[in-house]
Amino acid sequence: MNYKALMLRVAGSVHRVILGAPRVGEHIRTMRTESFNYRQLNATFFKLAIHLGFIGFLTYWTFVLVGPFIPIIVWSVVLTVALYPVFDWLAALLGGRRGLAAPLITIFGLVVVIGPVTWLGLGLIDGLKTLIERLDSGQLSIPPPWETVRNWPLVGPQLYDYWTPFVAMKAESARRTGNWALSAPRSAARS
Repeated sequence: MNYKALMLRVAGSVHRVILGAPRVGEHIRTMRTESFNYRQLNATFFKLAIHLGFIGFLTYWTFVLVGPFIPIIVWSVVLTVALYPVFDWLAALLGGRRGLAAPLITIFGLVVVIGPVTWLGLGLIDGLKTLIERLDSGQLSIPPPWETVRNWPLVGPQLYDYWTPFVAMKAESARRTGNWALSAPRSAARS
């Protein structure tokens, strides 16, 4: 073998290795391999599409399930950032005991939130008790509608006609209607 033939053979081998060109006589086998590769590529693409579909479905359901809690998470982050200086100050005041400072801030936060809510709830129950007492004694009456209600645009005449029969109700029927409408609040007010 001469030098020129050897160089052509080496160059062909390098060409095949780098570019993946087939050897002489390999084109038939390569065509079969390429069609198999397309089938394999299609199968791989199909599997990938199924996996991406499942991932998308799971991501969607994750957001559906977590969605109601996102405002709570956001407020938790806001309160954590806002209260960190207080937490740091309280921990330093307690001699570096961060484990004690955390529950103290939590208890203080609960008192700040639960205190006014309890006060509003007790005020609502007292108001319902007064309403029930007035219904039972017959002191509660519906005032007649003003004449200016008829002149209100769109809803005035209908509201006036709807309001008028309630004025004519006797105290007993008002009490029965009120008892029916307030049966649940009455049981809550007594307990």
